Amino acid sequence: MVRHDLSTAEKNEFEIDVISKYVALCDECEVLTYATPDKLKLDWDPNVGIDRPGHSEVSSDHRDKKLGTLKCVIQPEEIDLHHREEVRIELACRGETIAFTALPVNWTFRRSYSVAPSRAFFGTLKSGQSVTKSIVVRSLKGETPMIRSFQLRHQAKLMASRVESVSEDESRIDLTITAPDEKGPWTDEIVIGLDSREQPSIRLPVSCLVE
Repeated sequence: MVRHDLSTAEKNEFEIDVISKYVALCDECEVLTYATPDKLKLDWDPNVGIDRPGHSEVSSDHRDKKLGTLKCVIQPEEIDLHHREEVRIELACRGETIAFTALPVNWTFRRSYSVAPSRAFFGTLKSGQSVTKSIVVRSLKGETPMIRSFQLRHQAKLMASRVESVSEDESRIDLTITAPDEKGPWTDEIVIGLDSREQPSIRLPVSCLVE
């Protein structure tokens, strides 16, 4: 299942009908659903009118039965422009799995901002050495980007020494990174917070070599 061109300003939801193939149900049968909680919210709506003649491997009428509808809401904590998720659906009885399926779900969010360069290499640095690079955040909607915050996901020091508007739809940021103490290749990701409901953040992979 693929969902394209989503916007965080909207409620992105969809439904999945869950069908049992020939399996009869008893009163202890239940449907269990799993997904990454901070990415996909699942709400199970059972078919209360379904017959439950008793547990067996094959139903007496040999028909497919709709067990219910799984309502899904995409709700990422951080905006992954491209994301792949898997929804696992199990039919269980008395603690044992009778049947299961895994449904891949892919989604793509509509991009409102871009950053150039798309990744930044700060060169070869000594431990504790600081270096500054400029990046440009551009609005794809012709608006002036409003920068709210900067944050490295892991160890190292980050400082924005200057933020300025360079055109109606571009802002330049001078970012200063202080290399960590650990020697060797270093990679991280800067999360740039934006004043935007459609795309509240943009990510910039960064790296350097610490000697």
